[in-house]
Amino acid sequence: MIPLLLTVAMAQDVDVPDMNVQYFRPSIDAKGTLWVDDVQGGHDGFVTPRVLLHYADLPATYRFDSTAEVPVVNGVAMGELLLGWRNGPVRLGLDVPVILSAEGLAASGEFALGDISVDAQLGTGDEGKLGVGGVVRYAAPTSTAANPLGSPSGDVEALALATLPFSSRLAVVANAGVGAHPGVDVEGLSNVQVRGRAALRASLTDEAGIASEWVARLPVAPSEVSTQPTAVETLASGWVRGGAATVRGGLGTSVSGGLGASQLRAVIGVEWGPQPPPPDADGDGIVDAEDACRLEAEDVDGVLDGDGCPDPTPRVLIDLLSGAGTPVEGQLRVLQGDRDLGTRPAGQRWALESGEYVVSVVSGPQQKDGPQTIFVNARDALQTAHIAVLRPGTVSLTVVSATGEPLEARFSSRRIKLGEGASWTGELAEGPQTVLVRAEGYQPKRVELVVDGDVPTEREIQLVPARARLDGNRIAISEKLSFDTGSDQIQARSLPLLDEVVAILDQHPEIVLLRVAGHTDATGDATANQRLSRARANAVVDYLIREGIDLERLDAVGFGSSKPVMEGTSEEANEANRRVELVVVKRR
Repeated sequence: MIPLLLTVAMAQDVDVPDMNVQYFRPSIDAKGTLWVDDVQGGHDGFVTPRVLLHYADLPATYRFDSTAEVPVVNGVAMGELLLGWRNGPVRLGLDVPVILSAEGLAASGEFALGDISVDAQLGTGDEGKLGVGGVVRYAAPTSTAANPLGSPSGDVEALALATLPFSSRLAVVANAGVGAHPGVDVEGLSNVQVRGRAALRASLTDEAGIASEWVARLPVAPSEVSTQPTAVETLASGWVRGGAATVRGGLGTSVSGGLGASQLRAVIGVEWGPQPPPPDADGDGIVDAEDACRLEAEDVDGVLDGDGCPDPTPRVLIDLLSGAGTPVEGQLRVLQGDRDLGTRPAGQRWALESGEYVVSVVSGPQQKDGPQTIFVNARDALQTAHIAVLRPGTVSLTVVSATGEPLEARFSSRRIKLGEGASWTGELAEGPQTVLVRAEGYQPKRVELVVDGDVPTEREIQLVPARARLDGNRIAISEKLSFDTGSDQIQARSLPLLDEVVAILDQHPEIVLLRVAGHTDATGDATANQRLSRARANAVVDYLIREGIDLERLDAVGFGSSKPVMEGTSEEANEANRRVELVVVKRR
């Protein structure tokens, strides 16, 4: 090949090997660079046209030893039409190059079509955030120019893309991958190269920016004859936008020589795109020029919505008042439509925007008229909402055994502890009330009362021995839990028995994990039995949770018919095997 290139240096009518020294492949729609691809570019949903003119000086100087070199192409001027269409993370591109003029041993006044290329890019990353992606590009052998300005069988490359922002205006952009142009037979010019591009880009303003770009092609298997097989170029580029048009330009030079690296490269061009919207830094729909608070979004609440500033959130005091006008303790829940804003004690302030809210009492005295609607006006920074409750009445309860002996008990109402001892005297809201009385070793009892705000309510409560007891590592129950046939519906007659289980768990906080194990007989399909046993165990757990036992203390499992206590399928065996067991798994 060396003699061939020497011949080229002496005579222009010799055949020149097929190769394309035009390494410049401009980015289809990168915002801040000319050569380096960027996942953050283009205009979503639009076709972005870009026209470039560029000139490369000495892009093909072949060096075959340390002193001799052959300038295959002295200079080439080209024009390019770039079209890019972006839809979300996907961008498709078309590059149509035209050789306007070329001079050198292998070119003389060329005006021809170049190698048309298409590419597809996939990437994600918003402006100012990390972006990653990839691009695949193919340049077809469409050039009508003489060698070496066209590839014999095309050029293909695949690159990984990354954009690393340091701020909203400064970022590093990098491309790395491989490329190939089959059919090239020139010493020092490999058919396959590792290709890399990188740039530091900066947006000086919203309408202008600059970049320093570096491009390299490293042959996978460089020739020993070539002294500089690696082509490296640097390009200083910039852009200025005015309305829908963006002017781009750049100047570059070779760093290390190599085929395709130009001694001088000059680029100028223009791009058209949709008119960018006026800046709106806080995204509240009010442009910065009219926004009194550029970095704080307006809250649309009916109060000064056009100034661009959030309005102070009203602080609303919500309390409970008895009929006598005195504050009452309780827990309140606030809803805004279907949105649950949470639960807090009465007498606290809530930060509520303008609008309509529903307040209900979840524990404590009974609301006089049920859930109450309140209206908040952002014009009033401090507001108060009074929720009326029924006035309290005095209640006195004493607890005894079947023989009349006083029993130490615990009293609660609506999951709120009222007190402990053989008796309790206190106030409850007038009207129907339920008090749950529990004593260790006895069945819990729900006491239904009608409280009168004027007349004290007195009641003696007699408890009977419990049917559930803590026996080592299990809670033993003297009666079976009853369910509807083939269902996980607990029958009402078994609910008092589960209340006793709740009482045991309340009295023994050291039990940190109780396993509820469901079992069935061997009748029917084994898979269906396993599902039914698990569903019944879950139903028991759900009831215990509703009665105030923490979910973390409970575990539901279903064994189906796999663990019988009596073998066989007789009526007696089936009755024995249908059961729910309560096993203490862990203690504190």
